[in-house]
Amino acid sequence: MRKCIAALMCLAALPLAAAPAAAQGFFPFTIEGRAGLAVPVDDFAPGIETGYFGELTAKYSPLPFTTLYLGWTAAEFSMSAERAPEATSVTLRDSGVRFGGELSVPLSGLMSGIAPY
Repeated sequence: MRKCIAALMCLAALPLAAAPAAAQGFFPFTIEGRAGLAVPVDDFAPGIETGYFGELTAKYSPLPFTTLYLGWTAAEFSMSAERAPEATSVTLRDSGVRFGGELSVPLSGLMSGIAPY
């Protein structure tokens, strides 16, 4: 039993002996992909079933806290049987390009002392 406890204590102390991790550097390009459920709301909701969406975005960060992005988003819904005309299958699609910029404010280091860069 003592050997087991000693082994567990040594195992628990291993992170204390680890060397600090070094940052991998700053690579200015990012590609993101997302998928999920698209839930109809407000005036669009009655008679429309929950669908799905997908998004693909490419980002470029010329400065550490500034990002420019360009992406494509698509969502698809189906109409419930009560609203769809007889013997038809109605599918609603919403897709388009999105672009813009993001400005990040590094607040994490102000309170905790841990800085992202």
